[in-house]
Amino acid sequence: MTMIHKFSLMGTNIVVDVNSGAVHVVDDITFDILDYYKDCRADEIKNKLICKYSADEIEEALKEIESLRADGLIYSEDPYKEYIPSMNRKSVVKALCLHISHDCNLRCKYCFASTGNFGGQRSMMSRKWAKKPLIF
Repeated sequence: MTMIHKFSLMGTNIVVDVNSGAVHVVDDITFDILDYYKDCRADEIKNKLICKYSADEIEEALKEIESLRADGLIYSEDPYKEYIPSMNRKSVVKALCLHISHDCNLRCKYCFASTGNFGGQRSMMSRKWAKKPLIF
């Protein structure tokens, strides 16, 4: 399964290719095209975005995406798919990160986590919840 994650952070468009681990900072047009890239032909994408971008801009961005795809840096194939016994499942968890602390003792004014409280109440994950993902 090929998969990407797209998000914007403080005005920066970021695209992560899940299987290769490649991280891309992209312009607005590429970010918009990726909404349609897997499901639409190039002419359909142009029709959808022509009111926002010129045809030349769309074509150039499509070529750049195709180049990344040819290099295995976006929409790359899952290198582990032959090792997974059943591909009938929708998805498989390959990694899990637990956010165990909703607190930080540094209190940096520039911090993305609002000086350590992540915009909410400071707290720690309970031992009970921390153990839940470990039970198979």
